[in-house]
Amino acid sequence: MVEDIEDEVIRVAVVQYSDDTKTYFDLNSHKTKSAIVYAVRGLRHKGGISRNTGQALKFVHDLVSTPLSGSRKLEGVPQILILLTGGKSKSAQRDIVFLLDGSDETLGMFPAMQSFVQSVVESLNVGENTDRVSVVQYSDEPETEISLNTYFDKQDVLDTIQSMIHMGGEMRSTGAALEYVQNEVFTSTAGSRNQDGVPQILVFGGRSSDDVRRAAQSLRDNGVKTVSIGTSNADTLEMQTVANTPAYYISMPNFDNLQNLNQRIEATADIVFLLDGTKDMLPSEKPIWDFIMGFVEQLQIGPSRMQVALIEYNTEPTVHFALNKYTSRDDLLLYLKYTELSGRPSVNLGAALDYVRTNVFTAASGSRAMQGIPQLLILVTARKSDDDIVGPLDRLQKTGIVTYSIGINNADRMEVEQLAHSPETKYLDVSDFTPVREQIMSGKATQGKPLYPTLGE
Repeated sequence: MVEDIEDEVIRVAVVQYSDDTKTYFDLNSHKTKSAIVYAVRGLRHKGGISRNTGQALKFVHDLVSTPLSGSRKLEGVPQILILLTGGKSKSAQRDIVFLLDGSDETLGMFPAMQSFVQSVVESLNVGENTDRVSVVQYSDEPETEISLNTYFDKQDVLDTIQSMIHMGGEMRSTGAALEYVQNEVFTSTAGSRNQDGVPQILVFGGRSSDDVRRAAQSLRDNGVKTVSIGTSNADTLEMQTVANTPAYYISMPNFDNLQNLNQRIEATADIVFLLDGTKDMLPSEKPIWDFIMGFVEQLQIGPSRMQVALIEYNTEPTVHFALNKYTSRDDLLLYLKYTELSGRPSVNLGAALDYVRTNVFTAASGSRAMQGIPQLLILVTARKSDDDIVGPLDRLQKTGIVTYSIGINNADRMEVEQLAHSPETKYLDVSDFTPVREQIMSGKATQGKPLYPTLGE
């Protein structure tokens, strides 16, 4: 057996799962028994709330048993899975609370607010052991319309939301309402499943008449995921404070376009960073990594959410990680923290564009283009390419991939403009990456979906 591993007859991968699934090393990561043993001894228990075995099996099939990860099934090599599990698989459970602004200012938009909540509930798997839904309305004081254990049938939830009456009230005490949700709704007596359920709040609100900071922080400290949607007279900074991160805040001063709001909550994408790895890039290496890490910190990473790949190019392209490599934001950020550019002298961008088209934006590497998921290429260049980019760029653009072109240091101005998907997606002489990140995150440059989190993440 030892000799078989040394001679590449046997390849080994290790995957651990709970709520989500994580690859610790792929089939092609280690080539010796000693390397595998060392890697296994360094494993840490993942932890988690649920035991989603079905999801893990699909993950192994789709993302581990692939040629990119080292599988040789296309060569006829037997594929063997050894599953070690501590018990029965458990479907993911979510405790979702809708906190609705019922003050006088929202009277006219309340029916649209109800319709939106119903549309979200329609997409949930409502049940005693799956998704539980609560609805709380607030103005001067909060009032529970539906507790987490009131209904386990989706239609009952929908009917109750439809029959709700706008409560009215001069004040909008959002801070007190958030405290109420934590103390009165996310409790076992009200149907909360504590560690067995993933608690979430979708908050609709305008400018609060009380302080929200302490209550919002307390919810975050207790693991509650909060998406805030600013209604009339909303204070952006305040609603960003309410949300888990600023990216979880959505401004919606009226509800004339519910479809747009649905898109903003459900947005997802495959994002490939293509970085110039030449010596011209090195003076800006730290700002570049800060830019990428700041970008990733605002995303929810996973096979049904945001996927990110990182490719470095110079003489030839190097894959740091493919779209289907990381399903955890923390793991992805940890990799980025210790990554360095190679700093080689020559750069063949044309070859790199062909490479990402044929090897990265592919189903085998995790691309979901066939499912209609937006495909984004964020290209950072620091000097003019040594090879021709016209043909490769034309082939790339024909696939529908949207390219953001960022030029720094010694980048060629005409080349940066040529590479961009549109005039709005080119960024020349960049020294501050914050506006670039914000514009890409907002989707304004492409008139596309903002890269906001999905409900249920």
